[in-house]
Amino acid sequence: MRVFAVTMIGVAAAFTTAGQASADCKSVQDPSARLRCYDKQNAGGQDTLSQVVLNELACKRRPQTGRVLTSLEREGVIGRKPFKVADSLNFYALNKPYKIDGLTVVAVFGFDEEVGFPFVRSPGTSPGFVFGVVTKDDLSVVDRWREKINPKLDIDDSYSGIKGAKEISCARFAGQDSQ
Repeated sequence: MRVFAVTMIGVAAAFTTAGQASADCKSVQDPSARLRCYDKQNAGGQDTLSQVVLNELACKRRPQTGRVLTSLEREGVIGRKPFKVADSLNFYALNKPYKIDGLTVVAVFGFDEEVGFPFVRSPGTSPGFVFGVVTKDDLSVVDRWREKINPKLDIDDSYSGIKGAKEISCARFAGQDSQ
């Protein structure tokens, strides 16, 4: 089992490729507080990054994209500026690919109308609140992953410009809280 040491918003977190989160932490809405919760409950190496991403992609509430990306940026998991913007969706490369419950994630993307993360806004209608991941895994792997995580997630060819990439995302518009 590989372990990476990463600090998220001043909280030491151990990243591994195994483990399930406690149901108590999944109910914590704020990503920073959720990270602290996982750290307190799982001193043995919970995969905190994966759990935050999986919580966002559970799509049980409006994505908190700005807060999640702020946490990732502060800790050097992503850069401050997107490598691509398409229809106001901002794409951020991960500093290295991460396995998230069997899916290889190479980038994250999204938009948030309320949080002050420096999103680049394109002209036209807002995409709403969007959080997603970009993978180059085969479509069969992506389909199996989506069935396991949330069959209602959107899967599309990626606007990221990464050849062969697919996007998996959760989206909400203002006033829409559940899928």
